[in-house]
Amino acid sequence: MNRIVNKICRSLAVLSVFLLVLGAAINASAQDEKTSIGTTKNKPKTQPKTQPKTQPKPVQIKKVSLAKPRAKKAKKKVVFTKPVVIVRKPKPTRKVKVKPQPKTVPLLAVQLRLLQVNDDGKDSETNPTRLFLQDERLRLAVKTNQEGYLYIIRQLDPDQPGDVIFPNPFVNSGQNFVKANQEIILPSNCPTSIPRFKEPKDCSLPLSQSAAPEYFTIIFSRDLLLDLPESAEPLQVGGKIPAEVLLKLLKESGQDLVSQEGDTPYAIRIINQNPKDNEEVMETFVIKKGDFNF
Repeated sequence: MNRIVNKICRSLAVLSVFLLVLGAAINASAQDEKTSIGTTKNKPKTQPKTQPKTQPKPVQIKKVSLAKPRAKKAKKKVVFTKPVVIVRKPKPTRKVKVKPQPKTVPLLAVQLRLLQVNDDGKDSETNPTRLFLQDERLRLAVKTNQEGYLYIIRQLDPDQPGDVIFPNPFVNSGQNFVKANQEIILPSNCPTSIPRFKEPKDCSLPLSQSAAPEYFTIIFSRDLLLDLPESAEPLQVGGKIPAEVLLKLLKESGQDLVSQEGDTPYAIRIINQNPKDNEEVMETFVIKKGDFNF
């Protein structure tokens, strides 16, 4: 009997020790859990990284105007006679649909000379940047560095329709296709059988009596233009070219124009130095007038 009691006592002692150890382990685990929860509560929440919103680029609207020249003075002389590699650029306003492929040709260039006409009908070169008198008589002398299609439009107001003075029925057989280095003088070859050309001085461009400037837009293109006449025949009815047509051509042009000295002291040469869009030269020459009444 004593043996049994002793075994029971030993078993109870062992069980008591086991329960003590188990209780201590449970308390330690609970304490660790509390500590972990407290640490989690105190830890600041990290905000997810957000990518900065990219603002859409504003649409660049190309502002163009026929009221002033676009060529900037060349910082150094631009070579316009040596062939360079350009990339032909298709344009919706052209009659010929070119392929966007490289071509080795000179950069497009146009030279302008302004001629003052005296009472005898003879002319002499004059400075195109000077102030002119109302009713003064002028002639334009235009030369291109390679063959192509030439258009010249005269406007009394850059926002109003203009008169096509080239092609001209009395010059270049009425056609606007010109050869390289062929100087076109406007007007010329005026028939004296027509009353308005009775005197030699009448074969000229008389400036208006208004003191406002006058605008001559010269377009030299590698290809024919859809919205401008290729010969003088359609102009016999006295049609005009809307300013919107000229602005449309100007907006689609990627030309980069520079001006430099021409072949004579007062000649101005305009060069399109952009090889990625060398389809045309389109420049406006402004004739300014002054009041010389003292």
